[in-house]
Amino acid sequence: MQHNVPEHESLELAEELSTSSPSLYLSFIPDAMDLAKTIIPRLCDKVKTLMGSVQSLPLKVIGILNQGHEPRVVAHVTVGGLWKSDPNYTITSIAKQLRDYENFYTYKKLEDLHFTDQTSHPLFNALMDEEVFNTTVLAKKRQSKEEFFQMEGAKNSELQASTRMLPPNLYIQLDNSAKDNKNWAMMAFCSELVARGCCKMITMSFLVVDHTHEDVDDFFSKVNAAQAGKDIESLPHFLAVVYHAQSSKAYPRVIQEVTDYKKHVKDYMEKITGQSAPVAIRFYMRDNIPVYQVQENYGGEWVPPYGRTVWKRCEPESKTNFQVALPSRQDPVAKGLMCPHAKKVEILGYIRNYITYKKEMQLKADPTSSHYWEDNALIQYWTNVSDVFQTGWPTEENQPLKESFWPSTNHGTGYSRGGPSTENLALVLHPGEAQEELRARDEIFVGAASARKFANFVPMIDIANGLMLLILPSDDFECQDCLWVGKATGAVCQVGVDTNFNKVPIQWWRPKHASSKASMSNRYSQCIQRNVACNWEVDPA
Repeated sequence: MQHNVPEHESLELAEELSTSSPSLYLSFIPDAMDLAKTIIPRLCDKVKTLMGSVQSLPLKVIGILNQGHEPRVVAHVTVGGLWKSDPNYTITSIAKQLRDYENFYTYKKLEDLHFTDQTSHPLFNALMDEEVFNTTVLAKKRQSKEEFFQMEGAKNSELQASTRMLPPNLYIQLDNSAKDNKNWAMMAFCSELVARGCCKMITMSFLVVDHTHEDVDDFFSKVNAAQAGKDIESLPHFLAVVYHAQSSKAYPRVIQEVTDYKKHVKDYMEKITGQSAPVAIRFYMRDNIPVYQVQENYGGEWVPPYGRTVWKRCEPESKTNFQVALPSRQDPVAKGLMCPHAKKVEILGYIRNYITYKKEMQLKADPTSSHYWEDNALIQYWTNVSDVFQTGWPTEENQPLKESFWPSTNHGTGYSRGGPSTENLALVLHPGEAQEELRARDEIFVGAASARKFANFVPMIDIANGLMLLILPSDDFECQDCLWVGKATGAVCQVGVDTNFNKVPIQWWRPKHASSKASMSNRYSQCIQRNVACNWEVDPA
């Protein structure tokens, strides 16, 4: 049966779960800001010498809203046009978000803005110059770094948070864009996160056409409002605006490298079709195989019933042990930067005109004034950036990433080469099941015990190794007044990979009898007729 649940209710449920049970659920929404509103240098007053220069340096900003978790908002910022806009950038951003969630304390360290670092790329070394931040931001506000980032005094004691594990259930709400989000590379990334045990279940949901992420858009509006009437003339200044755009701080993170994840997985994947239609896709482990299911409409059934995998199969070691061809455990390599920049000529023209304008303003300023030294710092800053654009930079194709790529969380539920998963799906619930679970926790039953409903039993989830089972016999069994008794020696597993049949390994038990050759009817009849407890033994047959 299909249940048509409005889109907003499905999104609100993800937020409710993430807020009410943050140790079990994490939901976040990434969205891109309009490139026309994220350019540097940006002057609030029109300057004649710059009006003919149409291309200043574009910044690419992805805002990420964490629902029910701190920090509430994160902004990933980089230079637009350095990398192709494709799944590699989206995957890099999400992977960074997950790593930073684990290391929450690093959000609140001063070096979060990644000022000049000897390991940084030459372009980012020029763009993240600390001197221009000190002169044009801190000096103007008459603040120290500690005061600007609110790191002083008693607040330090609140920032000593240690690393934390990712919750087992992750919800990612994305725009319905096949180019950036709804594609085979994103599916592989989510499946590999599950296979590594970073999460037990990941659900990607997609907004329908013409819908927007209102909460993220609200943050973007605040960033635009914070820029209004101000000259934003450097990357550190723009990051400072983002940081103070709202009362609950939005933490800016600079993306200096992008992973080539598509190259990392392309040789290991099956051909995937039909991924553009679903409104949601979820990923989890089933019988030691990372699988996924799709949802055609909000609140609808997840299909196929037992999932399918994105990964190619290896030759099975046995008829009951299927292996999948996952990529290497090593991190992916870095994606090379485009060099020269596609808009190199236009950007250089704008920067040179801007430098000329600043020199003219400096000549009019008092050499002892703060304006003079601000202009001096900006002239030197953009001269350095211009030099890097002019000479170019190394593309760094196939180089190791400078930052680790994968989250460190391991729930112990991932893919085991040559063995079953360490847990079944008992701790993983999709939104409908999770909603019932949360509601049931708060309900108190009042009345006779006989009137209380039994809890639902879902064989696929609830049968685990060691569980004793009572099973109705088949129609041809010789004793129809009895029950089969067995002990599960493993979890429910799939017969093959693409079929709709399941099996569970069982050790059968039978009532003891004085005669080892007694029939099943005689064995059970002594229990039924005498109405007494029976002793049981393993059935050797």
